[in-house]
Amino acid sequence: MIFITLLLCWIGHQYGIISHPFAGILLGLFLIFLVHLFIIARGNTETNTVIKQISITKIILFIVLGLLALIFGSKITVLASVDIAKYIGISERIIGLTVVALGTSLPELVTSIIAARKGESDIAIGNIVGSNIFNILFVLGVAGLILPIPFDHEFLFDSIFAITAAVLLFLATFRHRKLGTG
Repeated sequence: MIFITLLLCWIGHQYGIISHPFAGILLGLFLIFLVHLFIIARGNTETNTVIKQISITKIILFIVLGLLALIFGSKITVLASVDIAKYIGISERIIGLTVVALGTSLPELVTSIIAARKGESDIAIGNIVGSNIFNILFVLGVAGLILPIPFDHEFLFDSIFAITAAVLLFLATFRHRKLGTG
């Protein structure tokens, strides 16, 4: 995550645009990342995990209800926030940078909080890191292939903040290869 965020900053600062070739590079890195995850998953022979037996009908019902709640909850959050922001006179750019970001990040935030409360720090951290990797490599890669994306140099501050947070997370997990006490 640190590497790809630095790469994105370098591309943006150096060229000012995520062009078609750079978007292709991002997508290529995404495919390499997926292959890497697949290899790691196949090599994991850990069998001490207890699997709860749930019927397929119940699983499908939970997935459908969860997706519906996610879609409607995010939509209500974004629409209400936009209305409030317009009412108090905040610009559309600020709305896009904050409200839309909040609406699209709420599912990851809720998932990470629930996982952390259940003591599943691996899932919480994996969700955050995976989401950042997916957004940079896949979302920007696909969008950049469709239409080149201008890189506003004001976003370098956000990138520096993201890199700092990632480095702190790495340092917190480096010694024991996991986040938590002990």
